[in-house]
Amino acid sequence: MPTGYLNRNLSFLTWNINAIFSKPLGDKLQNFDCLNLICNFDFVFLCETWNETDTDVPGYRSVVSSTSKVRRNGRNSGGVALLYKKLIIGYQSKK
Repeated sequence: MPTGYLNRNLSFLTWNINAIFSKPLGDKLQNFDCLNLICNFDFVFLCETWNETDTDVPGYRSVVSSTSKVRRNGRNSGGVALLYKKLIIGYQSKK
């Protein structure tokens, strides 16, 4: 595991993903175009995941909040996830 300081700026992405799973794309986080976008960022905040389980993206760890709920019309809503690159684990910020 790396230790010491990370000698570069961190990058962040916030994305209202409107459900991790969709009929046309399937699992959006396994879709080539989505992965190509995500891999450019150290931290990825996903909202409206409509998901309550861990999110599996190669090279990342995830923290998922199971706040997903079903609305009156039967449509899911809510849910958030934080993805962070495994390579930054063990580094600390400069003081």
